[in-house]
Amino acid sequence: TTWLVAHFAARLDPQILRWLFSLFIALLAFRMLLRRHSRGEQREQSLNTPALPLVGMAGGASMGLLGIGGGLVATPLLTGWLGQRQTVAQSLALALVAPSSLVALATYAGAQRVDWAMGLPLTLGGLFTVSAGVALAHRLPERKMRIAFAWMLLGTALWLSLGPRLV
Repeated sequence: TTWLVAHFAARLDPQILRWLFSLFIALLAFRMLLRRHSRGEQREQSLNTPALPLVGMAGGASMGLLGIGGGLVATPLLTGWLGQRQTVAQSLALALVAPSSLVALATYAGAQRVDWAMGLPLTLGGLFTVSAGVALAHRLPERKMRIAFAWMLLGTALWLSLGPRLV
């Protein structure tokens, strides 16, 4: 699904993609914040392995359309639908994102939509800080981690919707 949707997205106007992504992550954030208020703390369920390809398809399609959206789709599906803890959901989302990112990157690069002069320094910066972020995620309590994730999504959606006006 990543490859198919990435081919479609590479032909869309960048502003439309920006608004789609902004709306998408705002809806995910609101769903996560509302869910925490409507239910008590949920116990982790055993993983429904036959449902994982469906999560992968949804995540892969959003990777192709929205870039890193695959992890943002997979995490709420894994916590809300499949009852996994936030850190488990995020680690499983990374298993989806790593290969899907390569497919999406190759597809966008083939459509000349990748600025390598900007992308490579981003990669280096991320490589130097990812382990610190993972260590922090494992120290935070489950509820705080889920709330932080939802607020990060909401803040990103707001930032994207305001666009260049913030710069």
